[in-house]
Amino acid sequence: MPIPDLTNTTTFPAFDGLPIEEDGAAPGMDAREEWFLVAQVKQNMTITKPTVVVADRAGDEFAITFEDRGIDLRPVKTGWTIVVPRACRTAPKEGKK
Repeated sequence: MPIPDLTNTTTFPAFDGLPIEEDGAAPGMDAREEWFLVAQVKQNMTITKPTVVVADRAGDEFAITFEDRGIDLRPVKTGWTIVVPRACRTAPKEGKK
């Protein structure tokens, strides 16, 4: 298996290049076979819902939340890398970024 080209923005897009999830449904088939969001953990904000603040390849910071409350992110530390296969953005609510 060859080493993946992490400079490939189709396979490893920045946050702005991710598909947007519509109305709570998973996005349809994207033209890309696979893509992965790679980001660096800036802060672990897990209180009730597992949440980490991360920075993507462009340096943009955003929160990643996990719906499965069974995930224990307490050991996750600042500086760690997180990889999310087939990540998608949630459409912002009116008046929000």
